[in-house]
Amino acid sequence: MHVAHRRLVRRDAHQQEAVADPIEKRDARPGDLVFLGPRGRAHHVAFWLGEGRILHATEREDAAGVVEEELARTVGDDPVRFARS
Repeated sequence: MHVAHRRLVRRDAHQQEAVADPIEKRDARPGDLVFLGPRGRAHHVAFWLGEGRILHATEREDAAGVVEEELARTVGDDPVRFARS
């Protein structure tokens, strides 16, 4: 729980997406959320940084940990949705 704002932050990406407000990519601002995977079954969430970049945690062999990188590098064939919490 985020104590200062009395908000529960769900553990899994699909749970976070279920309580977030969907937005269009063109309306995304730094700090908004980016969900990857089928709608209702998102398997990954990242923070939008703007200009095509995200901040997210990964366990990829070439970039383990929390990294900033191009969204296009992460997406693959996954559907992408933007949201605000």
